[in-house]
Amino acid sequence: MQKGFEADYWIAPLLRYYDKFRTTRLPEFIKKLDNRFANDWLVGKTPTIRIENVNAIIQAIDNTASVEDVLNSPSLQLDEKDLQDVLQGDIYGKRGARYLLLKLDLLFHGHTTKMEMPEVISIEHILPQNPPVISKWRTDFTDTEREEWTNKLGNLVLISRRKNSAQGNKDYIDKKAKYFTGNIELFSNSVRIYNQYASWELGDLTKNHSDVLAKIKTGFGI
Repeated sequence: MQKGFEADYWIAPLLRYYDKFRTTRLPEFIKKLDNRFANDWLVGKTPTIRIENVNAIIQAIDNTASVEDVLNSPSLQLDEKDLQDVLQGDIYGKRGARYLLLKLDLLFHGHTTKMEMPEVISIEHILPQNPPVISKWRTDFTDTEREEWTNKLGNLVLISRRKNSAQGNKDYIDKKAKYFTGNIELFSNSVRIYNQYASWELGDLTKNHSDVLAKIKTGFGI
């Protein structure tokens, strides 16, 4: 949340919850708070409405006697349809793209060990945005397929280096060997993809998109 969000006013309800309930079901509350704060940001609610919704969470904590009531409060409910539309659409270049990939990485990483993150985090397209005319990408994907899939969640990974267009345009096999080696070891989802997929054709991309979409929906509880 500290690394992924562009605002920190989610901290206020977290502190209020801890002040009143201490550590009772604290991880549950943090997950719900994370999801609600992300929901409002991702679906494009104005800063004013987002702050009002944060205040509503604080009010729910103040007005309820039990943790159960807080966790089930309407103030923590999501706009599921709008959120799903965002998750299924083009992500790259939009607000929250890096946050979503960090959240996805955490979901694949799990909670048995601490999640380490490098100072430099970049979003990389597996299927490049502008592959060379003579590249294998141009034969594996039609222009229409590239337009539809390039910026979706299933085609994006995190890397621990600055984005490099020349290297990023390499064919998949070369990209795995020369570009990603040593730059994805801290990102569970990135490692998973490059260990799991020997090729990156339309069937690979669409399968991965389906997998990560299901995973992140689970994380949001939808």
